[in-house]
Amino acid sequence: MIKFKPCICGAQNALQTGLTLVELLVAMVIGLFLVSGVVTVMSQGKDKFLLEQEFSIIQENARFAMDEFAFEIRMAGFRSCNSATPMTNVLDVNSADADSWMFVTSAVMGYQAADANANLAAFSGANQQVKAGTDLI
Repeated sequence: MIKFKPCICGAQNALQTGLTLVELLVAMVIGLFLVSGVVTVMSQGKDKFLLEQEFSIIQENARFAMDEFAFEIRMAGFRSCNSATPMTNVLDVNSADADSWMFVTSAVMGYQAADANANLAAFSGANQQVKAGTDLI
């Protein structure tokens, strides 16, 4: 800030106060750098937050899928509606999939392949390329 003192000769009696144009421009440039730094930090923080949120959604979906797979694998071969419990089929009994509504023909089943030539006739979804010592669902 520039202050002018009155001349000894008395031509200028008042003090002039304020900023020069150069001081104002320097202050604006410094402020611009500070604001751009803050904006950069905020945008990087937002990007990181969105990335972490997407990863958490993927992990949540994977956990749900694994829980469902684990439940289905645990219940492989289990039929709560066995032959001791009589059930009345009210669907079209002449159709080819008349028993599929209670999973008589398509329950989740597990197979143990003791060798590579295991009999997988009952497992129609297998492509007959089974590794020895593995299990199929």
